Amino acid sequence: MASSDERSVMRGAQQVRPSRVPSGQSPVVRSVSVSAAVVLVSAAIAAGTVACTSAERPGRAQAAASSAAAYASRAAASAAALASELPSPGQTKVFADASALQSAAASLATSHPSSVAVASSLKARASEFDASVSAEVEKGRASAQDRLKSVSGAGNAVGEVSVKGLPNSTSPGKRMALVTVKNRTGRTASYAVQIDFTDSSGKSVDTRFVSVPDVAPGKTITALAASTSAPDSAPKLAKAERY
Repeated sequence: MASSDERSVMRGAQQVRPSRVPSGQSPVVRSVSVSAAVVLVSAAIAAGTVACTSAERPGRAQAAASSAAAYASRAAASAAALASELPSPGQTKVFADASALQSAAASLATSHPSSVAVASSLKARASEFDASVSAEVEKGRASAQDRLKSVSGAGNAVGEVSVKGLPNSTSPGKRMALVTVKNRTGRTASYAVQIDFTDSSGKSVDTRFVSVPDVAPGKTITALAASTSAPDSAPKLAKAERY
């Protein structure tokens, strides 16, 4: 049967559970949140099953556990960093999933599992989680860029969107822009936003796109845009379209 340490790993992963989606959260963000929970819980169940039926050399298992724990911790940190570019309702669930993954990794790193499969399963699920968040962020960027292609001028929502540069110390090597969207209409609306990062002469040196879907009337949603190629630039709102 699974050891007490392995059961601790399983409990850590089981902290991630599908939850009620907050008002204003898009179906796409919801799918990432739930899928992250499913893969992590499935990994814990699979790990427990294998641990009951497998016996391998402790040294090999412990080495695999240490490697997998380090990998899972990095994947959780990567997913959490990427999630900052999602609209604020989606960020919360991803951060919770990442925290639970890091807890599972920490438990695995200090345990003595009886099977390499326990470590391999957690590593695989961590990779899937990181990839799913990355894909969701990229999908949002592409959606906003595509929406703004046909928009002339600054768009119909510049009065509902603001952009503020954050201190470089908050994210070394990047220039972060806080994007705030307030739906001032009487219906739920989605927003596509373009942020230009400019140099000291005002020339645009980088451009990022942000998608903020399904904002309820009167609600305010935030997201971040990050420039890695222009850390000393100043972000400004270029376009904002409500649809």
